[in-house]
Amino acid sequence: MNRDKRFFVICLIAATIILLGAVVLRVAMDGRLGMLEDKTFSVPVVTLFPTSLPNQPNRITPTVTLVPVPEGGLEYIVESGDTLTGIALRFGVNMQEIVRVNQIANIEMIDKGMRLVIPRQAVLTFAPTPSRTPNGRALTYTVLENDTLSDIASQYHVSVDALMSANGITDPNMLQIGQILVIPSADGSNVPAPTVIATYPFSAMEGNVALAYPLVTQGAGFRVHYQRGSLAEHEINDVTQFVPIALAHINTTLSVSFTQMLDVYLADTLFAPPDQALGGKADSANKRLFVQYSSQGRAWRHYLLAHELTHVVAWNTYGAPASAMLSEGLAVYVAERFLLEESNMTVLQMCRAWQSADALPDVASPSLALHGHAASLDAYFAAGCFVDYLVNHFGMDAVKKNYSQPALQISGKNVVELARQSRIDLAQMGKSITEPPLTVAIVVAYNKLRNDYKTLWSEAGASRQVDKAKLRELDKNWLTMLLKK
Repeated sequence: MNRDKRFFVICLIAATIILLGAVVLRVAMDGRLGMLEDKTFSVPVVTLFPTSLPNQPNRITPTVTLVPVPEGGLEYIVESGDTLTGIALRFGVNMQEIVRVNQIANIEMIDKGMRLVIPRQAVLTFAPTPSRTPNGRALTYTVLENDTLSDIASQYHVSVDALMSANGITDPNMLQIGQILVIPSADGSNVPAPTVIATYPFSAMEGNVALAYPLVTQGAGFRVHYQRGSLAEHEINDVTQFVPIALAHINTTLSVSFTQMLDVYLADTLFAPPDQALGGKADSANKRLFVQYSSQGRAWRHYLLAHELTHVVAWNTYGAPASAMLSEGLAVYVAERFLLEESNMTVLQMCRAWQSADALPDVASPSLALHGHAASLDAYFAAGCFVDYLVNHFGMDAVKKNYSQPALQISGKNVVELARQSRIDLAQMGKSITEPPLTVAIVVAYNKLRNDYKTLWSEAGASRQVDKAKLRELDKNWLTMLLKK
């Protein structure tokens, strides 16, 4: 075979091999596509609003595909390199809300492929993104743990004064985790900012409480956990001085010696629904308590602390209570001393006021409502007056013996008989306790306050929004009522 024929044969063989390879590749691709076509994808796409970033005026956040979940909110699948902080920033939500909703025990342990629910109520709602100017940008920032205004200002190349002015901040030390800050333009131009509807930063009583209360002060036999920029942080010296005083009073009153380590959690805001009506809650088995350390007055804050401390001490010395009424009544009876630091009204006077208006709850009733002091102050104080009657007529030892008993029985009398006698005893005190005009004022004031609080709590539970100005007004009125001012 001459050279030309050999060359022709080689080219023919090569062409044949290339053609066969192309056929095989096409068959393989067709099979792959067929496999994909067997799967159905019906995932609605949610596009996040583009936002300018510092020093990168033309960069926008990428489109993210999310799956709406039936309960409301969005589902996000964790990718390699993701952190909870980054995810919270990406969606403009409070990281604590993601932790709470997904019941995450360790914020450092999130794995690729993990499905997270981004709560719809916590997602920030933006107005249409304003037009960019050559020198400005519209940007918001969600405050994280350990953030300071100085750090945030430095990060975005703006002054602290400009940051404070843009957000109406008067105290640079009063930042809240989850707070949304508008970042002004670096040159100070008045660039329209997104309209942000952020959720109220509810305080937690479960889940990762170490994250929710990041600051800790150690006392003698107790630890106080609180939030950055909170009232508790400003009054931490008062708190650490008060807790030993309260514990000494509780031990003396109950005739016990409780010395175990306690953890006290002080909330600067309402507790997360469905507990928004509670002023405090004791986790007695774990020797910890949560108290709303709010603007209702120093005496009321001390009262609530002593109230919840009494629950923990009694549970760990008298035993687990069989009756919520007796347990709450004992806590009211013990803690009243601290309410009287500022109040001119005793618990007995309050009970007499409700009794005179024929509105004193029956402590023997199985349906006695004890759903938080502001919602059920009459019931709590009625229980306190009942325990006052028991102690004065039968001694604290009788209360101790009945604390864990399913059926209250003292000197052959059951709870119905004892409650009836305590009401007679209260009525016999008559005018020595309170005056008729004051009686009417107390009942009217409390009924209005309770209804106003319930409206606010209901709205908070439904929308996770709280009218802070309204809450401050109610707290002020609450203080006025209790202190008879």
